[in-house]
Amino acid sequence: MAFPTIAMLLPCTIKPLQMIQNAAARLVFNEPKRAHITPLFISLHWLLVAARIKFTTLMLAYRTASGSATTYFHSLLRTYIPSRSLKSTSERHFVVPSQRRTKSLSKTFSFTVPGW
Repeated sequence: MAFPTIAMLLPCTIKPLQMIQNAAARLVFNEPKRAHITPLFISLHWLLVAARIKFTTLMLAYRTASGSATTYFHSLLRTYIPSRSLKSTSERHFVVPSQRRTKSLSKTFSFTVPGW
């Protein structure tokens, strides 16, 4: 399974999906095309497409940190363990890999999630 890169979050990729979601919300409530979409999303408890992608990605990161994710995700993220006792030791942080290897690393799951 090839995990999609964060390049999916480009506006040219998100916009068509968001337009489909907007149309679906208007269809559910039988609203005209010019109706405001935000109140519809709130009443449906829906997130915008970009927010949904980010939420799902961060949920995978949380499951990885808590140990309930598959081993594939454990190999992608490394938990940060400080060398000395810190107040933030109880928080779960991930190690951000160095970007010296390739330029495309900044678009991967391993690099983006620790920054989020």
